[in-house]
Parts: sequence; structure tokens; C-alpha cells
Amino acid sequence: MQLVKKGFTLIEVMISIVLIGILVAYLYGVLENLRHSTSLLEKRDRKLSENEIFLSLIRKDILEASTISISNGGSRNSILSLETTNSIYNSHICHVKWFLNLDSNQLIRAESPIPFRLPVPVEKLHFVRFDIFQNGIEEFHILQSKDKKSLLLYSKELNTTSIFAIELGVI
Repeated sequence: MQLVKKGFTLIEVMISIVLIGILVAYLYGVLENLRHSTSLLEKRDRKLSENEIFLSLIRKDILEASTISISNGGSRNSILSLETTNSIYNSHICHVKWFLNLDSNQLIRAESPIPFRLPVPVEKLHFVRFDIFQNGIEEFHILQSKDKKSLLLYSKELNTTSIFAIELGVI
């Protein structure tokens, strides 16, 4: 007489449930690691994009400048003042200042069609447009070579230091 098995025993069902549970827990861990990695990559890409925009704009400001002036804004800050044709607000000639807001650790670009000083007087405030280009900046310095043919930009974030060189050519 042959016995025909018609179902699963309780032990077989419980072992199957435990194995499926282990597999689901493992896959959940893998998925969580993937989410974390994606988040880190998105932050890095966003930061690289911000740096690319910053470098592109400051390089264009400098290369199209008719006058360049660098002043000391304190131990953590240089102020780059330019008269340039590179305007993001469609001015023919504009006056631009790059500086670090020490209170908020933000690198700021100020643009105006008329010359201005920092801090901007209230009566000229409506002429000046301020744009934030980087957050979390601790130091921002600009050094000009003795022959005045190149600039060195130094930017220090919380965990990173960036140094960029810009060749000016003949000015």
C-alpha cells in the first residue's frame, strides 16, 4: 500500500515562514543601504553642481572684468570687487562683489549697475541684488599674483578645503 502525501506538515510550513522572514529581512537591509547610498550620491552631485556654477560664474566675472580689487574683509574673508560685463541681471556694465557673510557662512555675490560699498547704504539697497552661491563656508580668500596675471581662490568648508587658480592673461 502506497501512502500519498496530500499537504505540508506544520513543521515544513513554519520552516518556510522562517526562511521567507530571513530573506525579507536581508532584502530590507539591502534596500536601506541602497537608499542611504543614493542619498549620499545625490548630496555629492548637488555639491559638485553648486561648485561648477560658482566656479563658472566667478571665472566669467573675473575674465570679463575691466577692474579687479581685492580687499581684506577680516581674518576669514576677502572681498573681491569687480567692474565686469558679466551680468546675470542684464546690465551692460555691472559692479560685482564676492564676499563671505560671516554670520550665516554663505558665499554671496552682490551685483549692481552702480558702484557700491559694503555694507550697502539703505538709499542704494534697491540697486543691489544679492545671490547666495554656497552655504557652510568658513573662509573665503583671494590672492593675486605679483605679476597680476592670476588669482588664487581659497574656500574652506566645514570638512573640505578647495583651492582654485584662475589665469587672467594680460590685464
